[in-house]
Amino acid sequence: MNIKILFAIVAVLLLAGCGDVTDTVPTQKIKIGVSLALSGPGAPTSQWALNGINLALERLPENERSQIELIIENDEGKPATGMNVAQKFVAENIHYVFGPLTSGVAVPTTPYYDENKVLRMQAGAGVTNTVSTGVYRFFLLGKVEPWMRILAEYAFSHGIKTVSILYMDDEYGKDNLNWFEKYYSGQILAKEPFARGDSDFRTQLLKIKESNPDAVFIIAIGPSLLNALKQMEELGIDKQKLSLINTEDTEIVKSAGHLIEDIIYPTIADQSESEVKTWFHKQYMEKHGVPNEAIAASAFDSFNIMWAAIKECGDDIDCARTGISSTRNYVGASGIISVDAQGVGARTPAIKAVKNGKFVYID
Repeated sequence: MNIKILFAIVAVLLLAGCGDVTDTVPTQKIKIGVSLALSGPGAPTSQWALNGINLALERLPENERSQIELIIENDEGKPATGMNVAQKFVAENIHYVFGPLTSGVAVPTTPYYDENKVLRMQAGAGVTNTVSTGVYRFFLLGKVEPWMRILAEYAFSHGIKTVSILYMDDEYGKDNLNWFEKYYSGQILAKEPFARGDSDFRTQLLKIKESNPDAVFIIAIGPSLLNALKQMEELGIDKQKLSLINTEDTEIVKSAGHLIEDIIYPTIADQSESEVKTWFHKQYMEKHGVPNEAIAASAFDSFNIMWAAIKECGDDIDCARTGISSTRNYVGASGIISVDAQGVGARTPAIKAVKNGKFVYID
């Protein structure tokens, strides 16, 4: 039975006074696929996203929560594994997917998902190759370009005239590198790549040390960022550090200690207050013992917006796409969201730094 019809029947029965909600909730589960890199370098970020999804489910009314069946798959952040996951979802007639989160999976699976009309909500920032292609995908956190623009402009305007860069040699890393390079008015002295999953960057860092920049831009996430910081200290590289929105990682900050102090990174400027944001922050802290990151909040909002589309449109994916594309001034845990013509959340970027182990707005 069409999901949209199913919801309509429930509504009619409730209005007719047919008893308690639990007596009229359809027994058929609505499957939602989840494609995340639950192992490998992307695992910490993927876990934040999963935490956000779980809180979105917790906040739903019981009669709605009971209708949802999450089909969670580990795409490992690898193209081949991600394609296998996509094929499994299509074979199981799943019309809605949360993810993929990593660009290494999102980029190659986009044509297949679109061909089979599978709508995806991707909680991370969109890289150029995914934002410029695809029809049924949304990036509510925004895209890489504005984050890099504000970081490049802030760095130059605050006296950083030369930069050397250590970067992940994948879609996400290269997209950050390319946009930073476009907007940075100073001189880039060195650009040293590393493969995702590498842990030893000493060879690259020695070249960066020799270039003697004003600052080092570390395009890395999770354990890679932590290892880079440790090895910079070992090699005596005492320079201003720049990094990504992913720097807002409480576990990395705890592990890095003084090594991550004063690191500068881009983030969402929105500091609005709302009931849902207060609830989310409180629940996240109670469950996980640390403040939430931007990815977790974005995942929470993305899942809620997708679920609203499912309730409205059922398995009519074009209806859902139109509805999500029309989102304006949505009040969420990650702030106020409007979706632009590319399916991207229109976010205003700002700059933060780590100060005394805390994430502090500085611009």
